[in-house]
Amino acid sequence: MYESGVGHDVRVLESVPDRDHIPQSMLQLGLSLVNCAVGPPIPSLPCIPYGNTCDFAWIRKDVCLRITTHLDDDDNLKASIGDLVHHINHAITSDKVGSVYGIVCSIFHCAIVRVDKDELGTSFAHTPALQFLPSFYARTMFTLGIEALSRLGCQASGVEFLNAISDANNLSRFTHKELVTGHVAAKVPVEVWIRVGDFITSPGDLVTLASISAQAMSAAADLARYPLVEEYRLVDVVASGPVPPIPETTESTTDEVIRCYFSRLGRAIFSAVRDGRRINVKSGLDQYTYNFDEEEIITETELYISELNDDKAS
Repeated sequence: MYESGVGHDVRVLESVPDRDHIPQSMLQLGLSLVNCAVGPPIPSLPCIPYGNTCDFAWIRKDVCLRITTHLDDDDNLKASIGDLVHHINHAITSDKVGSVYGIVCSIFHCAIVRVDKDELGTSFAHTPALQFLPSFYARTMFTLGIEALSRLGCQASGVEFLNAISDANNLSRFTHKELVTGHVAAKVPVEVWIRVGDFITSPGDLVTLASISAQAMSAAADLARYPLVEEYRLVDVVASGPVPPIPETTESTTDEVIRCYFSRLGRAIFSAVRDGRRINVKSGLDQYTYNFDEEEIITETELYISELNDDKAS
């Protein structure tokens, strides 16, 4: 959304008649946005769904995504949910009992489906269509859809995220049988391993921690559920109010003024841990523009994170 090309394609998406006409860039954007909320919370990990097809993508083993259009229309919402539930029912093995979640997302809106299976059969329930993408004129990034997907992300299994880290870094996966049980490390409680984890700054080291003992694995799985951004583990959001209204633009308004406004809108302050220290950090996106071979102008968007002192954090 920070880039003009993406913003243009999103507006075009409003006139798309059905999901068969959604541009590939928008399918990838929807997958990336939902994966950011419910997938592994580590930006450096590639977004590689399980059993991805043209119509459905399993972001987690218990979460299936379908990108579609016009979820604000009740008929489209019901049809999309029906297709998703049908797919999940066929994907669930006959002996599996429990809950599986589905997400239908049109980028503008989303809805969450829960499919429950027990010995008596299968049932499902779903949310209404929730606003997902903030308005282009929003003063806050909060929407009900973002909140709902974030809550679903909090139910994730940290062990599954550790396996995703192992696969992305070409590390061997571990199993419970491989964990040390007779060693002195097995006597160290989970709380101590969590404190050790406060000094870990790379995803691969979380996998190493998990291989030490069952208690260490429990701690590593819990830590893997928190976003890890450039060696900072984000543990909480520091409350902040909305930014001022978007300034009135005139012919003399420069692109830099508009870009600065949206840059402020996309910033957030977090409580974070790094090297055993608990600190406040500010994170967001910055754009850098430079000339390439004196003719072509290149604009790049980069994620940044910086530490704050107590005065700036308050």
